Amino acid sequence: MSESQENHTRNEPINWVGKTLFFLSILGIITSIYLTYNHYSLISDPQTLSFCDLGSVFNCSKVNSSEYSEFLGTPVALLGIIFFSLVLYYSRKSYKSVHYYQHLIITLGFGFIFSLYLIYAEFVLKTICILCTLLHLIILSGLVFSIYALIKTKSWKQKFFGQYLKSASWAIIIVVLIISYTFFTAPTGPRVPNTFTQCLTEAGLVEYGSYTCSACLAQKKLLGPAFKYINYIECNPSGPNPDMVRCRKVPVEFTPTWTVEKNGTITNKKVGYLTLQQLSILSGCEVPKE
Repeated sequence: MSESQENHTRNEPINWVGKTLFFLSILGIITSIYLTYNHYSLISDPQTLSFCDLGSVFNCSKVNSSEYSEFLGTPVALLGIIFFSLVLYYSRKSYKSVHYYQHLIITLGFGFIFSLYLIYAEFVLKTICILCTLLHLIILSGLVFSIYALIKTKSWKQKFFGQYLKSASWAIIIVVLIISYTFFTAPTGPRVPNTFTQCLTEAGLVEYGSYTCSACLAQKKLLGPAFKYINYIECNPSGPNPDMVRCRKVPVEFTPTWTVEKNGTITNKKVGYLTLQQLSILSGCEVPKE
């Protein structure tokens, strides 16, 4: 084979790599869509169960409702949809040009680094999310396939730095858009007055939560600085000042759990994130006026 023929062969895309990555990215998008749905369902109703909740060790819902399930106020699963959509685009482009193996390596490389953080989160939570693990394996295998294709076609010689800058620019644009979306769509209602949360506590309301619960964090964000007057009980043994005896007595199965307690007796109980209107109905306290 002549040198020109050999170079031509090396510069031809490896079809099975592009098609494999295309299929894996579709699987990643579908899985991320489900996890996004599951995440928002858990915020509105912590009792929501996923088909991959197989116990305390293998539990998608526990991981997907933890503080690690959001990044910069945006669900990680939603970021996954965007990420795998980008991989889908680059994998389709790689059918015709080996340049896109560089894009894929950079994109999947960022994804792999981020997945290490999520694996660390599972270690902290002592829980494995099976669907999250599937996404981690998709990213790792995609990265390996892309590196193989890059080496096989020797396409790293073709303006790699320029391709890097292009991919990095896209990544920065996407991150900026996500942060902007989170900022501009965040609740901007009136600040909850201290008198409202003080009234809740005087009415006997108690919130049982966990420092790793995203719905609890959303509840705290809703109440703002006035949250300090809420009678909050930590039910995660690894959290700050946990009161496990009291949590077991309720008992608390999901967080947040709101109770109305009078003289040590629970007269009402609600599970999940509550709006100001719902807190008002539960306690009898007047909703803060706008």
